[in-house]
Amino acid sequence: MIAEKPSWVRHEGMQIFSIDIQPGGLRFATGGGDHKVRVWNMESVGRNLGKDESTLRLLATLRDHFGSVNCVRWAKHGRFIASGSDDQVVLIHERKPGSGTTEFGSGEPPDVENWKVAMTLRGHTADVVDLNWSPDDSMLASGSLDNTIHIWNMSNGICTAVLRGHSSLVKGVTWDPIGSFIASQSDDKTVIIWRTSDWSLAHKTEGHWAKSLGSTFFRRLGWSPCGHFITTTHGYQKPRHSAPVLERGEWAATFDFLGHNAPVIVVKFNHSMFRRNSANSQEAKATPVGWANGAAKIGGKESQPYNVIAIGSQDRTITVWTTASPRPLFVAKHFFGQSVVDLSWSPDGYSLFACSLDGTVATFHFEAKELARS
Repeated sequence: MIAEKPSWVRHEGMQIFSIDIQPGGLRFATGGGDHKVRVWNMESVGRNLGKDESTLRLLATLRDHFGSVNCVRWAKHGRFIASGSDDQVVLIHERKPGSGTTEFGSGEPPDVENWKVAMTLRGHTADVVDLNWSPDDSMLASGSLDNTIHIWNMSNGICTAVLRGHSSLVKGVTWDPIGSFIASQSDDKTVIIWRTSDWSLAHKTEGHWAKSLGSTFFRRLGWSPCGHFITTTHGYQKPRHSAPVLERGEWAATFDFLGHNAPVIVVKFNHSMFRRNSANSQEAKATPVGWANGAAKIGGKESQPYNVIAIGSQDRTITVWTTASPRPLFVAKHFFGQSVVDLSWSPDGYSLFACSLDGTVATFHFEAKELARS
């Protein structure tokens, strides 16, 4: 594993609240406390990169928000960037032909790429803190400190549903990869599963977060690519903070990722399913019961595929786990001076990007053998 701290990825010394890698793998975007979305060149980071300073790093600075940018998320087709902000607005950005401009008096060079606002989505009455695209990019879900989730139709920018069921701030939202449900997590210490067929409440899960301590910027939960598990944030099992895992259907916690010393802020599943190399097949015996059952449902007894998941915490640490082992595969300490708040995996599944409230980004590049074979 190779770790980097690209010092040139910054938001004018302000906090970085969000990071997301473009599905095509050519760019990544960040959102920060300077009210800006920045689009960066992926060729500027990575294990195969030489020290070529001529590589264009910053491709564009999007200056259309009037508050801190809390979340940036690429559409799966890679053409749009959605951003949510303290200004209560969600913006959809699209690249246009030609080169970009620069802000008068900013002292920054002109943008390499020309990104413009394609849609402005208004409806929230408080900060927008999390976003998630539907599997086919036809809809976007936004979670807000106004206690609601809004569902936006991406063909016309109209809000088609407002999901009301949380009694406090909604700080995380994730779409079922199969498209049947949305899950949201709130400061009311519940997770709600919503049906996408009629936007009704399918299940409200509580109890697993009742003892959670302190406040967090986000509760960014994540759905596994197989659709069978939701890993949530901000759990607590004395004396450790945890990430409780809900199993599809029962929506009850079957397992906890346990070990952080402060609240878990964000979880992010790798896009790929992995399979244990035959040489290491004995390691599969360490599979926790809940995960073994899930893996058997997905892939069969002989060769159980498993998920890889990254967890970021207020303790400034990132852990990477596989569902084939009860222990973390990797622990990253001492990379950040403040809380980790967002994570993103590269399309090939072997690079992990993270950002922190200290205004920095770290990248972790894994060898194929470290995560086994996808």
